[in-house]
Amino acid sequence: MRELDATRRCWLDPPTGAEPPVQNERTLSNLYIERPAWLAHRHAALDRAVSAA
Repeated sequence: MRELDATRRCWLDPPTGAEPPVQNERTLSNLYIERPAWLAHRHAALDRAVSAA
């Protein structure tokens, strides 16, 4: 979960220098609507870890 959270936070709040319009479009809703492959992989890993526990 920590890895998923850290990755999402980096996506939501990109390093300084990103243009403000890009930052304004980065919301959790938009992230989950787009559902990039890296997000799906992080969730799959979390599901496997929870299942193993």
